[in-house]
Amino acid sequence: YKSGNNTETFAVKVNPDNTTMPTVKYSTSDPSIATVVADSTDNSQVIITPKKPGKFILTVETTDGSNLKLSAEVEVVQLVEHISLNTTEKILFLEDGQTVTYQLIATALPTNATVLSNQDKFIWSSSDDTIATVNNKGLVTAVSPGTTIITVKANDVGGISATCIIHVSNNKIIFSTII
Repeated sequence: YKSGNNTETFAVKVNPDNTTMPTVKYSTSDPSIATVVADSTDNSQVIITPKKPGKFILTVETTDGSNLKLSAEVEVVQLVEHISLNTTEKILFLEDGQTVTYQLIATALPTNATVLSNQDKFIWSSSDDTIATVNNKGLVTAVSPGTTIITVKANDVGGISATCIIHVSNNKIIFSTII
């Protein structure tokens, strides 16, 4: 989930297909993590409103006297909502016989995002590995002259990312001011 007031709706299916959907009620084992209610227009839909990250048991029970019950564990995760990098553009100068690297540092918000507790919290990539590569910790290595874009993406379903333009040059240009 993302911060703010959001809900997710899920369908409950009864088998076989020609069975009439019985009246059901929904419950949660931990209402501090999420609340659950039936959709007022469609009893086969459950509306889940997340409150905080955590796991709870969602239970669906028939109310028609058939005493059918189904439970499933549901996990509420806090998605990354923003990523920033220590720089958005960098020039790396190749030097003969030396490996030239630059450490990109990603910061994600909110700080309680579930993925931030994982070892592989970010996915790093280069748009052109022939110019510069990036490892899984954000270390950029210059390969040959040119420009590439390094992207860091949160390793969750939210799709939030940030980019840095990397220019690799084999010519050091020194600027001076003439007064």
